[in-house]
Amino acid sequence: MPKCFSPDYINTRVIIDCTEFRIEIPTAVDDHVVCYSHYKKGFTAKVIIGITPGGFISLKSKVAGGRKTDSPMTIESRLVDLLETGDIVLADKGVPALKKVIDESGKEVKIVMSRFLANKNELS
Repeated sequence: MPKCFSPDYINTRVIIDCTEFRIEIPTAVDDHVVCYSHYKKGFTAKVIIGITPGGFISLKSKVAGGRKTDSPMTIESRLVDLLETGDIVLADKGVPALKKVIDESGKEVKIVMSRFLANKNELS
């Protein structure tokens, strides 16, 4: 475990974030709606990535169109199934729905959001 995680974050299981990247204009008109991101002002795809404190990729969600929000993607990634009581999840934003699912699962998992981002919607 890297020293920067101790002592407060010694039980960190995963650091999650949604990565969004530009794609070519989809050929199917239906995909235009799914993939257009107003935030990025273009066509994008996104994926939830989870990284262990040691730097290994431990979670990758299914790729979704840029219009989909982070919360449902995080839940659909089945991250909660992989967590155990006592784990800590570090996240930047968009996890209120994840917290609700964790609470409903009965697992005592702590979600830590950066204080820098706690009152912001997006980091640009």
